[in-house]
Amino acid sequence: MKEIAEGKAALHTRLEPNEEIRSIILCAYNARMYAQYTPYRGVLAATDRLFFSVWRPFLP
Repeated sequence: MKEIAEGKAALHTRLEPNEEIRSIILCAYNARMYAQYTPYRGVLAATDRLFFSVWRPFLP
């Protein structure tokens, strides 16, 4: 969670953020926020881990 918040903050401070990367991070951030308030937390957490295991090398 901390890494996503830091990534989100970094995107807002950059002059010209890459829109694709920005949308990926914001989507993941929103999914995590939503996962805290849904009965399907386990499924979303597993999906989130899979997502970040694939995209981690491409994130800033």
